[in-house]
Amino acid sequence: MSDFSGLTDWLQRIDTQLDDGQKQALMRRITTRLKQQWSQRIRSQVDPSGAGFIPRKAKGRKFRSKRVKTGAMFTRASRMLKTAYSAHHAEIGFAGRLAQIMAVHQYGQVARPSPTVRPVQYAVRETVGLSSEDEQLIIEEFENFFMNLN
Repeated sequence: MSDFSGLTDWLQRIDTQLDDGQKQALMRRITTRLKQQWSQRIRSQVDPSGAGFIPRKAKGRKFRSKRVKTGAMFTRASRMLKTAYSAHHAEIGFAGRLAQIMAVHQYGQVARPSPTVRPVQYAVRETVGLSSEDEQLIIEEFENFFMNLN
């Protein structure tokens, strides 16, 4: 994740010049575009740094008779990203049970896939986070917003 200190100073100066309605409209535009970008990145199985997700572990012979998922992960999760925004904040993430599942993968935690199975150490698969493309998108949205302000 990059350093946003220069951007933060610039945003504080702008914060005093916009009213709450304008700030909320700007936050909505940014969260909507970031949600689209993150959804595409998750569907592509790529983390914010540009590296691919670690694939699922291959199962041994004893699992052939059971239904075991293989292939791409989080194919539906990208549609379940939630956004929240106001004049003072913007949030993008997951909610409910999916948030718990995604946190296990985001941080590589130990969890039980089902109640009858022993705990498993999951690989780190960073699904949410800001990339350099996201930073550029935010700057572009600010530029577009201020170009169309008047």
